[in-house]
Amino acid sequence: MNEAQRITEWVEQKKESAIALARAVWGFAEPNWRETQSAAAISAALEAEGFALERRPCGMETAFVATWGGEGPVIAFLGEYDALPALSQQAGRAEKAPLCEGAPGHGCGHNLLGAGSFAAAVALKDYCRETGLRATVKYFGCPAEEDGGGKVFFARAGYFDKVDAVFAWHPGPANYVSGQGCLAVTGVLYSFKGRTAHAAGAPFAGRSALDAAELMNVGCNYLREHIIPEARLHYAYRDVGGTAPNVVQESACVHYYIRAPRVAQMLDIKRRVDDVARGAALMTGTALTIREVDGFSDYVPNRALSELLWQCMRE
Repeated sequence: MNEAQRITEWVEQKKESAIALARAVWGFAEPNWRETQSAAAISAALEAEGFALERRPCGMETAFVATWGGEGPVIAFLGEYDALPALSQQAGRAEKAPLCEGAPGHGCGHNLLGAGSFAAAVALKDYCRETGLRATVKYFGCPAEEDGGGKVFFARAGYFDKVDAVFAWHPGPANYVSGQGCLAVTGVLYSFKGRTAHAAGAPFAGRSALDAAELMNVGCNYLREHIIPEARLHYAYRDVGGTAPNVVQESACVHYYIRAPRVAQMLDIKRRVDDVARGAALMTGTALTIREVDGFSDYVPNRALSELLWQCMRE
């Protein structure tokens, strides 16, 4: 039996455990920062495999670090397990079929992220134990992959400083190594505060926050012509002030994602979007609050590790 066959055999031995974790996380379907049951299930499975656990690192309630070994190079895996709003879905259905209309669910196969990294970390641990290879295996339980970014807090606190290599993965339509980078992104909440009034009886007394949000979006649509083609601006309304059309809405909030190939480019575009929002507030006589929710640097792949990973996948 060659080495690749032995590794495959060790992974096969843990196959049912990984599948059970994926199904459990699918069922929990917990959104960002609230992945209590998902994190508990994956961390318990790692603990049962002999990993030592650090709970709630960086003050993140649904984060953890699992470690096996204590010598040799430190090889880490990222595991994520958050769900998205309103994506509730029955398993095995290709068409929209929510389990509960409006409830959270897993987009992009996010229930697989933590389970797949679990299988990889355990396989490496078993390989080291069986062959005597010295290595330290780490698993970072990272909450809020979609909105908030648990791994950003790990990075800021220095958790990756002594890691020699870290591997991540994402479900997709084919098996391949992603040798290219991805866009830097920041998530920003633009909240407008106005003054309510009766829209027919005294509209002159009101200051519409909803008008401000709409004007901001119009301004950003004009801005798109004057930013680099690779950049992206996209948004969702988080607050429209209410549902009564005969009321001047006193509050509105728009959640923007601002993306560009490099951090510096993204930050420059964000400054321009901020100015558009300020202009909308001036035009409508409303107050503006800008709050950065999260941010990620552009991903820079490691070519040596990418080529090694590709070679191993071919084997």
